[in-house]
Amino acid sequence: MNDGFPGQIQDFINAYGQEKADLAKMESLKQRIEVIEGKLSDNSELAGAIREIKQLIDKLVDQIIGNPALQKIVFSKDKQSFEFNILSSYIKTPGISAEFAFIRAGTFQMGSPSSEKDRYDDEVVHSVTLTKDFEIQQTEVTQAQWFLVMGYNPSYFKKKENCSEDYLEIKSTGLCPNHPVETVSWNDAQDFIKKLNEGNDGYNYRLPTEAEWEFASRGGTQTAYSFGDDTGYLRDYGWYYENSGSQTRAVGNKKANQYNLYDMHGNVWEWTQDWYANYSSGSQRDPVGAASGSARVFRGGCWSDVGQSLRSAFRYSWGPGFRNFNVGFRLVRTAK
Repeated sequence: MNDGFPGQIQDFINAYGQEKADLAKMESLKQRIEVIEGKLSDNSELAGAIREIKQLIDKLVDQIIGNPALQKIVFSKDKQSFEFNILSSYIKTPGISAEFAFIRAGTFQMGSPSSEKDRYDDEVVHSVTLTKDFEIQQTEVTQAQWFLVMGYNPSYFKKKENCSEDYLEIKSTGLCPNHPVETVSWNDAQDFIKKLNEGNDGYNYRLPTEAEWEFASRGGTQTAYSFGDDTGYLRDYGWYYENSGSQTRAVGNKKANQYNLYDMHGNVWEWTQDWYANYSSGSQRDPVGAASGSARVFRGGCWSDVGQSLRSAFRYSWGPGFRNFNVGFRLVRTAK
């Protein structure tokens, strides 16, 4: 071990105290320590000291990753803060920041007309008016975003083989940071939202209602998909069974719809707030679904689905405790 090595450790400790710590350098330093540690099996005293240094680095990393401020920064527009700069330098992904698109209130035809190919009977077309503007996340919630708030990664597609270019391991947890979080139930999403709302960034977060989700997905259109009725264009806008390679893919890499939203068709199904029930055929204002039920609605189709399941009007549902590796969510926020 060279003479400068302990000094480097102290430099990093001092840098953290001065709010200039770089987690990527800490992780790199820890890896170098592990290489050295492997050569010191015959020197128990020195090996013990090395272990203590590793534990100290882990503690510093935990303090930064566990900082509640990060839970706010990751979902806010403030990207100049110390916490955000640390995090972005460590994870090195644009997906770490949650961007939201502003959706203006309006009226649309929810459901599908009888002429729409591959439609189902529970898609009865009816007029819906949303009277309040809202903001909806431009992408599905990513594994990095979930990890920063919850401290673990429930996703199935989180191995290096799933995202070789940006795979990360933080605190012994594998991450495909830009891929959508999945294997999360409706109840899990509520736990995530509860933690976000414990912060004070000026917003209340929630799942979109089914009507808000479809309104946003359509992007002002009344066609089967936001881009029209021709499934030949679907691979340009979404990940599904024909192009996904049988797994999730990094968010935001396909074309956006007219409201600048990505992956509304495919990648993962997205939970909405509503209980599943048949639509009323009459006009509605700000519908929130049935008052009770046994299943919650999710929308949008996923990486393993055929094209008809990715239509804007298509509905699916399961119990609120259901988890699967093709189900995730995105958020809506409103000002407090």
